Amino acid sequence: MSNQQSDTPSTGGEKPSLSQRFADAVTSGMGSWKFVIGQAVVLATWMTLNTTNILPIPHWDPNLILLNLTLSTEAAFAGAFILMSQNRRAEKDRETVENDYKVDLASDLTVKDINRKLDIIMAALPPDQVKALAAALPAAKDTSNDNGIAATPVKAAKIAAPGPK
Repeated sequence: MSNQQSDTPSTGGEKPSLSQRFADAVTSGMGSWKFVIGQAVVLATWMTLNTTNILPIPHWDPNLILLNLTLSTEAAFAGAFILMSQNRRAEKDRETVENDYKVDLASDLTVKDINRKLDIIMAALPPDQVKALAAALPAAKDTSNDNGIAATPVKAAKIAAPGPK
C-alpha cells in the first residue's frame, strides 16, 4: 500500500491532505478583493509597459499574446482548484446533513418515548384528575403528523393541581 495521500475529499475527522489544503488556500485567496485588485494592478502594469515607451526597454509582448496565454493558464488552474475545493465542501455538507438526520431521528424517538410515558402516567391517574386536567387544557384539534408529532404549536396552559379550593 502506498504512503501517498489520496485526492478524494476528506471525511469525518480525517485531516485534509496537502493537495486539499493547497486547493482551499488558492480558492480562498482568489476569492478575495486583495487578489482582484492585485491582479488588476499587474495587468494594467503589463499592458502599460508593453504598449507605451515609459521605460527604455523593448516591448516583450507587444500584441499581448503572452498575457493572454498567462491568463488562460491561470483560469484553467483556478477552475480546477475551485472544483476541488467545492467538492470537499459538498462532502462536508453531505456529512452535516446526514448528522442532522440522525439527530432528528433520535429526537423523534425521544418525543415518542415521552408521549408513551405521559400516556402511562395519565392512565394511572384517577378519572376525576384526568377530567380536571382535560378541562384545564385548551381545546385543540389533533394536528399530529404521521410521526405523532404536533404539526402546529399549542400554547401551554397553567394546570392547577386538583384539590381543595
